[in-house]
Amino acid sequence: MRALNGRRLGLQLLAAGRRASITAEGGRVRLWSLCLSVCLFILAACSLVLAEATYDGRDIRGAARSPIPVSRSSEHAVALWAPDTDDVDGTQHFLAYVEPLTDDTPLPPGLEEWPKPGEAVLSPALATAGAKEEIRSRYGRFAGIISPEGLQSPSERFAYVRPSQHMLDSGDMYKISGFGKQQDIYWGESRSLPSLGMLCAGLIGFLLLPASALLIAAIRTGSSARERRVILLDILGAGPSAKILFVIGECSVPLLVGCSFSLAFMAPALKWNIPLPVVDFVLYAPDVADSLWQLIGALLLSVVAVILLVLGSTPGIKKSRFSDLRSRLHGHTRWWPWVFPLFFLLAVRGPGLTNEEWRLPVYVIGALGALSSLPSVVGLAVARGGALVAQAGKKAGSPGMIFSGRRAAMQSRSTARFVAALMAAIFLVVQAQLWMGLLGANATLARKSQDRVGTSIVTVSHHGDDDSRIGDFAQALPPEAEIAMLQASTPSPGATRAFTIHGSCAALRALSAPCQSASVAVQHLDQRIIELLRWNEVENSSSIKIEPGPVIANGNSSTGNGRLFIFSRSGDDLSLPQLREAARSTLAMMANVEPLANTWAMGAQDLVSSGQWILLLGVAGVALTVIAVGLSSLGEFIRFGREASPLIAITGKTRVYASVAFWSLFIPSVLASIVGAIASAWLTTPIIAGLNNPISTGLYITLCAAGILASSFLCLCGWRIMTRMALSWRAQGEF
Repeated sequence: MRALNGRRLGLQLLAAGRRASITAEGGRVRLWSLCLSVCLFILAACSLVLAEATYDGRDIRGAARSPIPVSRSSEHAVALWAPDTDDVDGTQHFLAYVEPLTDDTPLPPGLEEWPKPGEAVLSPALATAGAKEEIRSRYGRFAGIISPEGLQSPSERFAYVRPSQHMLDSGDMYKISGFGKQQDIYWGESRSLPSLGMLCAGLIGFLLLPASALLIAAIRTGSSARERRVILLDILGAGPSAKILFVIGECSVPLLVGCSFSLAFMAPALKWNIPLPVVDFVLYAPDVADSLWQLIGALLLSVVAVILLVLGSTPGIKKSRFSDLRSRLHGHTRWWPWVFPLFFLLAVRGPGLTNEEWRLPVYVIGALGALSSLPSVVGLAVARGGALVAQAGKKAGSPGMIFSGRRAAMQSRSTARFVAALMAAIFLVVQAQLWMGLLGANATLARKSQDRVGTSIVTVSHHGDDDSRIGDFAQALPPEAEIAMLQASTPSPGATRAFTIHGSCAALRALSAPCQSASVAVQHLDQRIIELLRWNEVENSSSIKIEPGPVIANGNSSTGNGRLFIFSRSGDDLSLPQLREAARSTLAMMANVEPLANTWAMGAQDLVSSGQWILLLGVAGVALTVIAVGLSSLGEFIRFGREASPLIAITGKTRVYASVAFWSLFIPSVLASIVGAIASAWLTTPIIAGLNNPISTGLYITLCAAGILASSFLCLCGWRIMTRMALSWRAQGEF
C-alpha cells in the first residue's frame, strides 16, 4: 500500500489518464472535440472579461473628453460647447461644437491644438466612411485627425467643429470650465451600443452556456472505456485522490491544446486592434492589455471548471444529493408531453382572448412553455417512430432500419436532444427576425419612402430665425433647386393642426400648386410633397393651404411652426453633401439637410446594428448548441459502433452503418426542420395579426436547408467513424 501512495504511482496515474484521453473509444474524435470545447469554453469566459474591459476603457476616455459645465455664475467659463448629430449614408455620428474663450483653454483629449474658426477635426473612421460624401469639407476646413486617446474606440465616428465667427450661435452653446468630468455623459459611440449588462447577458446566454453544453457533450463522447478504467481503479481500492489524479491526467492534453489555441487566438488583440465580424465593433488593444491579469484569472478559472466538470462526470465520485431526487422525478414526467399542446394553444390563441395589457405576457408564457415541453414531445415521438421504423425494417429485411428503430425506441434521448435542439434553434431565429422586423416597421416605411423620392426633396432642420441667413442659403442652392416652407399651426387649443405651404410662384408651380392663396386637396399635389405631408400626419383626403410669397424664418406666421424643405424642379436627385455644406456655412451653425423621414431611417440603422449583435451572438450560440448535441449523437454512434464492430469485422459489410446514420439522424432532422419551421410560423400568427409579415418564406426554406445540411454532415461523420472503428477492431483486452 505504500507503493500506492508514492510519487511514482501519482505519475503513473497521470500518464494513464493522458493515455485514456487519446486511446478511449472514438480516439481522435473525443480528443479533438475536447480540445475544441476547452478552447471555446475559455474564449467564452474571456469574452466577459474583454467586454467589461472594453466598456471600462470607453467610459474612461468618454469621461476624459466630457465637458464640465459651469454650475455657478461666479465660476469662470473657458469655452463654449454644444452637442449635435449628423449621419453618413444613414449611419449616425456625433459632433461637438467648441469655441475657446481664453488663450489658455485646456484642450480636450485627442487634439494637439485648437482648430481655427471655421475648421473641423475628424476621427479616422468618420473621415474614411464619409469620403464619398465629402465629409472633410462639410463642417468647414479640414484641420486634422483626432488621436486615439480622444475617442471611445478606433471605430468611433466623432468630430470637433469650431464654427466661423459669422456662424457662431453662442446662445445655443453651454458654458464649460474644462474637460474631464468624473462620469461620461455618453455622447458618442456608447449611445448606439447595447449596455454592458445586455451584452454580458448575451455573451452568457449565447456563448458561455452553449460552450458549457459543448464541453459536457465532448466529455461524454466515447467515454465508456475511460469509465471502465475508473471503475477498475475503484475495484483495486483507489481513493478519491487517485481518481482525481487520473482525471487531471486525462484533462492534461485537451487543456494544454485548448489553452494554447485560445492564447494564440487572443494574443494578437494585445498588440493590434481587432475588428469583430458582422458588427461595427473594434477590440482596442490598450483595453485588452489593461485587462491582462483578469484574462489570466479567467483562463485559470476555466481550467478549474473543466477539471470539475470532468470530475462530475466520472463514475465512483460522490454525486450530488439531488441526483436521487432527479431519478424520483423522472417517473413523474410522463404527463409532460401532454402539456405541450396546451402551451402551444395558449401562445397561438391566448393573446386574441385577452386585453391589450395581457396580450404579450400570455404569448410569452405560452411560447416559453411550448419550448420547454418540446423535448418531451420529441422524445415520445422518436420512441413511437422508432418502433414503427423497426417494424418496417423487419418487413423490408433492412438491418439498419431494425437497429435504428430499436435503439430509438429503447434509447430515444440522444436523438430527441438533437431534434429538439434543431427545432428550438429554428424557433429562436424566427422569433429574433420577427421582433426585429416589427420594431423596425416605421423605419422600413421610411426607407421605402426615401427609395420613392430619393433626395429630390429634402428637409432642413435647425435653420434658425434669421431671415437674411435664409436668403443667403437660398442664393447658395444649386440652380435646379427651389426652397419652400411647410408651416403647421393650431388655431385654438385642442383643434386640429392646419398646414400651409409658403413659397415663390416658381416653387409652387413645381409642386403642382396654384400661385394664389387657396386650399388644395393633398392628392392633387406633386407626389414628393405628398410623401412629405405623410410624415407630418397629413392624410391624402385632407386639404392644405397654399400661400405664395417669400420664405421667412418664422413661417410667415407668429403662431406657426415652420420647416424648410428643398426640392428640384425636374424631380432629379439633389446633391445632399453640397446642400449640407451650404446649410452649415450660410444658414445656421447646427443646420442640417436630411432626406425625408431620416430620423426613422437612422432608427432603422440602429436596429440593424442591434440585429447584427443578435445575429453574431445568435449564430455563434446556435452553432455551439448544434455542435454540442451533434457530438452527443456522435457519442451514441461510437457506442453503437463499438458494440457492432465484432459483427461488422467478421462479415465485412459496413453499409449497415450508413443505413443506421440515415435512419437515426438524417430522417429525424429533416422532419424536425420541416415541423419546426411550420410550428414557428404558426407561433408568429398572433403577433403579426393585422400587420405586414416581416418574415419571408425564404427564411423558413433557408433554415430547413441549414438543418438538413448540418444533419447530413453529422451523418457522414458518424458513418466514417463507425466504419473506421469496425475495420480497425481486433479481439484484444480493453485495458
